[in-house]
Amino acid sequence: MAWTRRGRRGRKVDPEWGQRNRLLRAAKNLTEDELTKMLTAIRAADPTGGLEKCWQAKEKLRSVLSLAGTNPGRSQVWNLLIDFYQHCADADVPQLRRLAWTITIWQPSIIAGINTGISNGKTERYNRIVNSIAATPPQRRLERRQCRIRVQKYRKPRTTN
Repeated sequence: MAWTRRGRRGRKVDPEWGQRNRLLRAAKNLTEDELTKMLTAIRAADPTGGLEKCWQAKEKLRSVLSLAGTNPGRSQVWNLLIDFYQHCADADVPQLRRLAWTITIWQPSIIAGINTGISNGKTERYNRIVNSIAATPPQRRLERRQCRIRVQKYRKPRTTN
């Protein structure tokens, strides 16, 4: 958004940039005061409402994905997905339409993941660790690099509240 409005990347002085951490958090984890501050800032930053619509779409998608492991009924999953798709279609924001299209393509896998509770999150985590270690300057010995990968692999991930 900063790029289209200002011709540059976001900076700390931009009101929407100051709220970026709150934008990424789930609405249920925000206090009433934090939510009010965030909504005021994004409405001031984007009077067209596009940023707020994107945040709402993120929350709707998050509600769909939060059903994983709860053994939801088929109609519950479909109702939340339809609500998400409808919001994206009504928003008139090109990025949301693209997101809705991507979710449509991945819909069978998303529904299977919700129903079974199976995720490839651990695999993706290990791939990220291996890639980040491989991107560091080469170690003097190959064994040292392999040891770093094993240590990271068996390290307990941070828990979120």
